[in-house]
Amino acid sequence: MIKAFFCSKKWALTAYGLGCYLLVALLFQTGISVLFNDWFGRWLNLMQRSLQIGIAGLDTFYALLWEWLILAFISVGLTGLVNYVARRYAFDWRKALTFYYTSHLGWTGPREKIEGESQRIQEDTYMFAKIVDSLGIKLVRTIMILIVFLPMLWNFSKLVDPTIIDLLKTADLSDYWLFLPAIIMFALTIDFFVADKRGFWPLIILIRLFYRVPVIGWVLRKINSIFTEDRKKLRILCVLLLFVSCMPALWLLSKINNIPFIMPDWWLWSMYATETLVLMVALWFASPKFLKSVVILLASASLSILLWGLSNGVATGFISHIQGSLVWIALITSLGGMAISWVVGIALPDLQYNNQKTEAALRRELVFCEDDYERRTNKELIARLFSDLEANYRRLFLHYGYFDLWGSWYDIAMSNVPALLVARGLFTGTITYGDFGQIENIFFRVHGGFSVMIDNWTTWTELRSIVMRLHEFEANLDKYQSKQKEELS
Repeated sequence: MIKAFFCSKKWALTAYGLGCYLLVALLFQTGISVLFNDWFGRWLNLMQRSLQIGIAGLDTFYALLWEWLILAFISVGLTGLVNYVARRYAFDWRKALTFYYTSHLGWTGPREKIEGESQRIQEDTYMFAKIVDSLGIKLVRTIMILIVFLPMLWNFSKLVDPTIIDLLKTADLSDYWLFLPAIIMFALTIDFFVADKRGFWPLIILIRLFYRVPVIGWVLRKINSIFTEDRKKLRILCVLLLFVSCMPALWLLSKINNIPFIMPDWWLWSMYATETLVLMVALWFASPKFLKSVVILLASASLSILLWGLSNGVATGFISHIQGSLVWIALITSLGGMAISWVVGIALPDLQYNNQKTEAALRRELVFCEDDYERRTNKELIARLFSDLEANYRRLFLHYGYFDLWGSWYDIAMSNVPALLVARGLFTGTITYGDFGQIENIFFRVHGGFSVMIDNWTTWTELRSIVMRLHEFEANLDKYQSKQKEELS
């Protein structure tokens, strides 16, 4: 897909020349956005002082309106130009792919058959170009927005940094780190006991999602692979570890409800040390791969020590010198939302891939029916193919349904974050209404840049499935080409 367009002399002028033209146009668009943000701050400050300055501010009001009108005309013209050039660019990419597949790799010759060849060349390249047109421009624009607006958001963070530092210092996070081994052992216990029982399929799905999380999933898979051979002994061990892991939960529950804990702190620490020791001994005797076990233990211990240090004031000096808090909050919320979106939509690319296969099978049969009367009368085959298509779509709609629920919740949760961060400064008078408007605008632009994958997750999913199909098609063509070269040699 890359070689056909960017490594071809025929398409070099379009790929690089038109691409550079697009970058320059997008850079001008970003500059207009900066001017709009500055105008927005002056506009809100004028509205806030309207009662104080009276009729004298009317001239400034009209001047700001004329300034907005000029910026709007330039912005609309640039948007139309960028969209037109981007569509031409994407279509030329599709054209390069089509002729590359049909001629350069010998697609017209005898080869190993692969499902939906015509669809992959026609429709998949069309969808690829369409998504590149929309998503590619968003990505480039996002990068430019981050480059321009990140320093501005960093400067505005000076107005809210003291508030954020006070919140972090007063937050009581002590001993939450004790839950890390408890969560891991609980997930393993559930998996070992119910993995082969159909009645527990909701728990199985939940645990399988844990296995796909980048860091936690790697730890779980390593531990599971180590203990796979002897599950009987491990079941007894998991019961004991699960019992021990309940101690931190009981302690925190008593702390939240102001109930005196019946055991002293040294007992809690000894129980946690015993849990770690039992886990280490179990890993030693259950598997010869001791080095992997040590890596897992060290990783868990490092995370625990880090969380403990943050919660017990070791990092208080670091917190006191935090700068650019708005930038860090935008980054953390975006990365957290991206991680959750990745887990929630983990099954979407494969379902989209299967959907394209069923669509291709139905389309192929309908094409044959155009010229074959006997196939036209075979309605059972069409009904069966459409039934498969319907079943796949139902699964796809179900998975998109809960992903949409998560996306809506995330958008609503993020909508008032800037207001929460600047509320104290706004009501104490240290932040003007114009500053608040600029902070809100810049924060959402930066957060939107960090969250571009969350906001376009369904499009990313479709693009990933298309790339999977095109890579599969290219691998098949390369395989035929290598066989042809071997026969000639």
